[in-house]
Amino acid sequence: ETWLVYYDIFVRNAFGNYRDVLKQISYNEIMAVWLSFYNNQSVQSSINRKHGKNAPDENYAREVMQLFSVGLYRLNDDGSQQLDEDGNPIQTYDNDDIMSFARTWTGFVRSYTCTSCSVRGNAESWSRYGPHVDPLLIRREYRDWFPKSNLLGGYIGDGYPLCSDLPEKHFLKKGATYRLLGSRSSPELQRYNADWEANDIFPKLALDPSSPLYSILCSDEGNGCTFPAFVKLEESLSYNASAQSGAEYQVDTLRTIRVHSGVNPIYYEYFRPPCVEQNFLANAKKAITGVIFGGGVVGQSICADPGDTLAAAACCDAGWELDTTTNLNGPAAADTVCNYYSERMRYDTAEATCIAAGKEICNPRRIRYDADYSVLNTFNCSTRNDIGARHWYHWSSANCATQVKISFEQPGHIARVDIPDPDWAGEQNTWNFVDNSTVNFIKPAWFGDAPTDFVNECSSIPTCGAVSDGCVCETEIWESAVFSDSSQILSKDNVLNQLHMGAFTPDLYGNRYTSIDCGIQGVAIYSDVGASCSNLPLTAIFVATDNNGIQHHLKNSMSIVEIVGSGGLSFRNPVSLISLVEPELRDMHYETDAVIDHLFYHPSHAPFLAIRMLQRFGISNPTPGFIERVVLAYRIGLYNNDIGSGNYGDLGAMVAAILLDSESRSVSLDADPSHGQLREPLIKLTSFLRSMKGVYHSPLSAPKLQYLEIGQDSYRAPSVFSFFLPEFAPSGVIGESGLVGPEADVLNGDKITRLLDGMLTTTKFGFTPCYNGIGHFYDDYKMYGCPSADGDMSVSEGSLEYTASNGATLDEIIDDISLLMTANRLSESNRAIIRSVVSNYFDFAGPAVAVKITQQLMSVTPEFHTWGGLQRKSINARELTGYASPSEKPYKAVVYFFLHGGADTFNLLVPKANCASQDMYQAYNVSRGVVAIDSQDLLDIDTTGSGQPCNLFGIHPEFQILQDLYNEGDAIMFANTGILKRPLTKHDKWSDSKLFAHNHMRSEAWANDPYSRNPGTGVAGRMMDMLRKNGYQTSANTINGQNLINKGDSFYQNPAWTVPSSNFVAIDTYSSVGGQILEMIKELNGVGDANNNKFGETWSASLSQALFEYETSYEIDQLIRNGQFNMDHYVADTGTAKQFRAVAQNMKAREYRKVDRETYFVEQQGFDMHRADVLAASFQEANEALAQFVQEMKEQGLWDNTAIVMSSDFGRTLFPNSEGGTDHAWGGNYFMVGGGVNGAKILGSYPDDLSDS
Repeated sequence: ETWLVYYDIFVRNAFGNYRDVLKQISYNEIMAVWLSFYNNQSVQSSINRKHGKNAPDENYAREVMQLFSVGLYRLNDDGSQQLDEDGNPIQTYDNDDIMSFARTWTGFVRSYTCTSCSVRGNAESWSRYGPHVDPLLIRREYRDWFPKSNLLGGYIGDGYPLCSDLPEKHFLKKGATYRLLGSRSSPELQRYNADWEANDIFPKLALDPSSPLYSILCSDEGNGCTFPAFVKLEESLSYNASAQSGAEYQVDTLRTIRVHSGVNPIYYEYFRPPCVEQNFLANAKKAITGVIFGGGVVGQSICADPGDTLAAAACCDAGWELDTTTNLNGPAAADTVCNYYSERMRYDTAEATCIAAGKEICNPRRIRYDADYSVLNTFNCSTRNDIGARHWYHWSSANCATQVKISFEQPGHIARVDIPDPDWAGEQNTWNFVDNSTVNFIKPAWFGDAPTDFVNECSSIPTCGAVSDGCVCETEIWESAVFSDSSQILSKDNVLNQLHMGAFTPDLYGNRYTSIDCGIQGVAIYSDVGASCSNLPLTAIFVATDNNGIQHHLKNSMSIVEIVGSGGLSFRNPVSLISLVEPELRDMHYETDAVIDHLFYHPSHAPFLAIRMLQRFGISNPTPGFIERVVLAYRIGLYNNDIGSGNYGDLGAMVAAILLDSESRSVSLDADPSHGQLREPLIKLTSFLRSMKGVYHSPLSAPKLQYLEIGQDSYRAPSVFSFFLPEFAPSGVIGESGLVGPEADVLNGDKITRLLDGMLTTTKFGFTPCYNGIGHFYDDYKMYGCPSADGDMSVSEGSLEYTASNGATLDEIIDDISLLMTANRLSESNRAIIRSVVSNYFDFAGPAVAVKITQQLMSVTPEFHTWGGLQRKSINARELTGYASPSEKPYKAVVYFFLHGGADTFNLLVPKANCASQDMYQAYNVSRGVVAIDSQDLLDIDTTGSGQPCNLFGIHPEFQILQDLYNEGDAIMFANTGILKRPLTKHDKWSDSKLFAHNHMRSEAWANDPYSRNPGTGVAGRMMDMLRKNGYQTSANTINGQNLINKGDSFYQNPAWTVPSSNFVAIDTYSSVGGQILEMIKELNGVGDANNNKFGETWSASLSQALFEYETSYEIDQLIRNGQFNMDHYVADTGTAKQFRAVAQNMKAREYRKVDRETYFVEQQGFDMHRADVLAASFQEANEALAQFVQEMKEQGLWDNTAIVMSSDFGRTLFPNSEGGTDHAWGGNYFMVGGGVNGAKILGSYPDDLSDS
């Protein structure tokens, strides 16, 4: 059910808006588990929870950008890449951006966490700990509260108005929103204390029935209040003099309000609109919270914006400054004065509130609570056990300065440091997240170049002082108008690009703002001080609509932070939707919306999505014009002015623009050999079943279409990268033409033959699990066995119900099936082949048999397996042969063992003892934290003479075979190794390497061609090319698929084979055509002429290769059955072991295959460990598989002629993330083993410094 709920997101929004898709997948538990961001915590949360300084998991932050929204490169609307001044593609994001966005995906937790509660049915009934169907929630203390940079050089929150600019009585204005709470008074998305609930000692704000707001929330339709679940004010409420005496009119803001009293009261929660706070504050006041201890030591203090509603009034008696009492209950002991419990107000309101109570706002020695009173007086909101003092802030009269801390480790990154006036004990007592030990650094928008070496600069600035990890400096903050004169505004784009501070709509301020016509096309200007176009104030509001149809209200103001005494170093003041004083769940959801919006409205998003959608709708290589037309429809939300909602992001408009465009519908494009697509395996199978009227016998039966081993399964994508990569370029005519064919990524021998056999089986036996069939009811199969004759439906869940119409001729049958299965695209040559085969069956066995054989033959044609132009081919079958003569050269092989996902190989090879300059194991242990391996568990290897920082290293305890081979001299370790095109540090720009992206770093590792001297080829393929050129009989082999590493230059025609790890399975059991199906398939996929469609040609070439591999495997299987190449002693029980066994089996048949030089590609999945470390289990699987293979090589006498090279996508971060896993990094530690290896040493340079510096 959880998967159905996830897939329903796409069904529900298929013709809706893509933003809804982005948001719903981001709150879905399947995605949160898949990309490991549930329970993700901020650095500060890790510190507070005593888990160390662990960074947030970066997984979703990276993949939501790369795969779901903006892609790796900035794009123009026609899909072309934007280039920098050197002609290089501009990357959409860098590693700083990934780390910033990782902080936005913190705090998400499962919605169902009560282990003692009853569970609902269906998904939850089997386990209260398992996956659930509800959206994720946000856990406040896990969330990162600090500003975040965005992808465009600004901040998440740019374009939002300041909270201090909220209009007076904003909760009564147009757009104000309220949500029904029911009988509970506690807010759901704002902080509260359980003691407040249902306890009238805590005053609550109640509406009078005569209140205009009461009338709206009551919503009396004639039979009493209906209390709607959600209320949004359509217009601002009008309050006359009498109504202004109501409780709600006396406050700065609302939290919850009581609308109905009695036994079952009714409460609503008010949701303040999203707004931002500036991180650095001019004229800040000190806000205090927590227990204020004896001696006047404040629990915690923080700098707060006096213009925002953040704190309560702390009111002291007159003369509080001179208080010398020792009983702590003198004039400097403050009362909390409020209109309702937990009331927040602005600083000036707090001053007025204290004056009205006959007191003064103060810097209190302590906050009184109810134990100090015999009777709670009417204005006092203090409570028992100082609850109020601990759960919200109080304004104090003390001042507070915000200083900046510039990081030594991350050049140009800054954090905020608060310096409040001291309390009565002379202490500042700021929170650790804003004192000078803070580690909450962000990337600011610097004016000019960011400082790169503040380690040395710090001491030269008189207002700065160094701390352990940064330089703390005094700041000056000021605001200025961006445009002082309308003549500075050349176009609407100037306004949209240069104004970053949002504004509320002018009408919310009553009559304060008036319109100014400055003659700027597309821009309206409003001013509140009677300004003119030549004298625009910073309070002016600009209104402009962007190219996506989104209207923006922007304030003519910029806040600038300058480092005092630095000679002008300054940056734009960061903003955040989450307040450091009041970090509310409400605002965390607002920030999540802002992140989604930033990706959704990013300039590259529309062309990125257009390309991906075009590829899924039949056009693998769309033209720039086609992309641009689809982008336009998506941006304006309309196709042809009549399909779509008119809103940016409309998927219905996008799909219409794709399907109804001339490039999708024009018959003339059939002549273009590059037009079209290879169809997805699952699409082909479902198309076959639908067109041939597949029917299940039981109404409760449904096709699972899982575990078919055809390259795709329903609900079983292997990773978030799905089944194939959009940029995949297969060997042959597609790759050589500079095109892509994503679906070819799963076109390999075993998968092709299983798909074909599955369709053949379905025509003969219906929906059965036998003979590569598509059925899944195995009980019947176990009970009755598999069918033993063509047409036996005894073990079938359903069947194809297509029949020829009465009296149909053979030509009519072929034409009708061609229409249904190929959209009438069957070429004349293939039609003639099919007719020649079927005609005898039609004449002598009847139409039903003719239909079945026509279905079988049609299902193997390139016209069925591709979309595109007509296939025009010769009648000659493709000739694929092995080597004619045995080789006289000795046999050698390289096995490339790839750990898929980026293995944590700094736990494979660990410094242990006998180190030159420091205790490297201790440094390792500190850096690795919770993922560190205990020293005594490591397997020792002596590295003396390797030039490494230590002479004793340790191997992971689960990799015993590696220690054994190293000690035998058969293993070499490679330290800190990876693919880079030039020397880089993490502070350098890396636009020429797509670092940290799985698919691109794997491709670079497999290609090993950093300067693109032979693009589209792999290192093993090129190696085989050179050997073949020099007379060797080579073979490049991939277990269970195809891989770039084994692709050679097409000039050399080096054989590249797929070797299945599963047992050989014969196809076309109980053949309908007398066992001749393979020859018929070859004829239908014969050699094509130069004008053949490239996708059809690729299918036919891949199929022919698959059949050659099948026939070779069949011959070897027959020899195995006759006692040759026997491998019964080699028992493999894991996926990795089965792959190595397949290698050993194939190598054992080397003489029969007449080869003398080979490469093999073996891949173990599951090393992308962003969550709690499960490396041990994966290394155990690798160790056992490798140990078995090594033993087999020794028994075959091939150990001295075999080398096994291990590698991975990239390394991982030394420091763990907040979930106990690690994130993507660069270099890793790898190995090569083999009998001919001159081993027992480490090559490369293991880092001699493992600290975060």
